[in-house]
Amino acid sequence: MSIRKKIFLILGISQLILVLFLTVGSIYLILNIKNEPQNKRAQEGVGFFQKQLLQKQEKMELVLKNILKNQEAVKILNNGFESRKYLSENEYFFKNLMKSFNLDILELGDMNGKVYYRFHNPEKFGDDKTFQKIIQKALKGEQATALEVGNSGLALRTVVPFNGIGTLMVGQLVKNEFLNELSFNENFLISILQDDLLIAASHSTVEKFLKENPVHKISGKRRNFDGKYFYAVNLPYDDKGYSSIQLNFLVLIDETELQAMIRNAWFTLASISIAMLLFIFLISFLFSKDILESLKILAESMKNFKMKDDLILQNLISTRKDEIADMANVFLALKTDLRTYQNHLEELVKIKTDELTRSNQKLDKLLEELQNKQIQIEHEFSIAQSLQSHLVPIPDKLIAPLQAHCIYQPASGVSGDIYDFGMLGENECYFFIADVSGHGIPAAMVTAMVKISLGKIPIDKLEPKDILIRLNQEMVSILDDHYFTAFLCKIDFRRKTLTYANAGGSPGIILKTLRNSTVLLKPTGSVMGVFEELEMGSKTLPIEAGDKLFLFTDGISEQKNFQKKLFGLRRILKHLKEYRFSSNHEILETLLRELVHHANTTQFDDDVSCILANLG
Repeated sequence: MSIRKKIFLILGISQLILVLFLTVGSIYLILNIKNEPQNKRAQEGVGFFQKQLLQKQEKMELVLKNILKNQEAVKILNNGFESRKYLSENEYFFKNLMKSFNLDILELGDMNGKVYYRFHNPEKFGDDKTFQKIIQKALKGEQATALEVGNSGLALRTVVPFNGIGTLMVGQLVKNEFLNELSFNENFLISILQDDLLIAASHSTVEKFLKENPVHKISGKRRNFDGKYFYAVNLPYDDKGYSSIQLNFLVLIDETELQAMIRNAWFTLASISIAMLLFIFLISFLFSKDILESLKILAESMKNFKMKDDLILQNLISTRKDEIADMANVFLALKTDLRTYQNHLEELVKIKTDELTRSNQKLDKLLEELQNKQIQIEHEFSIAQSLQSHLVPIPDKLIAPLQAHCIYQPASGVSGDIYDFGMLGENECYFFIADVSGHGIPAAMVTAMVKISLGKIPIDKLEPKDILIRLNQEMVSILDDHYFTAFLCKIDFRRKTLTYANAGGSPGIILKTLRNSTVLLKPTGSVMGVFEELEMGSKTLPIEAGDKLFLFTDGISEQKNFQKKLFGLRRILKHLKEYRFSSNHEILETLLRELVHHANTTQFDDDVSCILANLG
């Protein structure tokens, strides 16, 4: 039998035994341990409790109907609204009603939401209950029921409007006996809390339990208490929006029997697993004994390369017909080859040395050629950088009154961004910024073509949208794999207006310095250089003293940090507002520092370009 078959046999038997015992153990656990989640049990128990609570509510609503159908009761109540003394004189009548209907609370309220008379506590009246939602409902002519805190404590209260002159309330106090009456299982202890304060519980065990275990630390956990195991669940009380207080249920599920069953199951499973491991170990030992002896012979022969070891290996090969014999054959062939190499070692070293020398000479020549190419590329790249730097204007010489300031930082030496601005006579100027798809020299060449094409268009005679449409017509026949976004605006100082068109680019921003607000100049058309027919619109906005114009490419807003979070438009707007009274130079320098801090590098992934100028 081969080693492979033996290994498969060992693994197969082991897995068969493992599956067998795990199956038996799982069946045992399934038969003896309930697999229903305790949280679900708690929710169902609370749901059942709330159904019982609803039945009590229905009984109290029925009690109210009976009281309102009792002509004597209605007569006393109607007359009582004119005289509390009259109510006091007939108090015995309602005391009997409360006793017969098992009520703790019977209370009259006036139309202003104040307590007019309490039959269960006549000395106290006049307090304002308009903050309670059930009173608000009753004053609007609707019946309402909820667990609510009042003069007597927490109670299940039902309120109805009474003859358009007030309200009538009945209720039962929520005490331990109240919850115990509604409880349905001695292993299911339920209590009502307001925040962490215990109001009532179905069993005294809950109160003792909470003294040692704060509510906020036990929800969803198990605790050993008083010789028993409890699972605690904290669930909110659904008051349908009628209660003015926040209540919740604390449910304690007795898991003492369940814990005992789990311990027995684990003990049984552990015993089975240990027995299984011992059995597998014994089987593996018996099957591997002869394999280990043969491997020892092979290992000893490998340690000693003398000729006499060949006889040992040949004997091993003759007695075995498996992979170990194949290994011995390979080792014998290896020893033969090794002796051959030893006899011709000097000749082989000389041949390999000559080959290595020739290879090194070729590598030196290739390295020299690569260095020359690198020098040439760097020279051409510096020329491209120099040429591109002349494509963008110098702000102070062109529009000195506007105090324009710019940042132009390519991601790879040359940029796929381009901007331009200048005066159009004495009363008008323009600003232009574009972002070409891609990076490096191809994108930089496209920016040059954009700048040249823009120079052919009579900017002073056309609207911004018409300028971009003309520019698209010029570029669409030239571009192949590239497209670009563009923003162009014209500012009329005499009319105090700004007219712009935005071809799919980042929104321009007007910073209202004196108002501490911003206006976004969102896209009015699609990207350029893709389709011959470009749909484009223009928008005109008023400008005023103190306004600033901020134009930027997506290299700023889409810069990511190590968590892949974008710098974002919101951060730009916040920065502009915070530094609105600073100089344009300081605003952009601090923005650049914040961008560097966000990205944790000065080498950005995309080209960074922006313009900030005063508009008035």
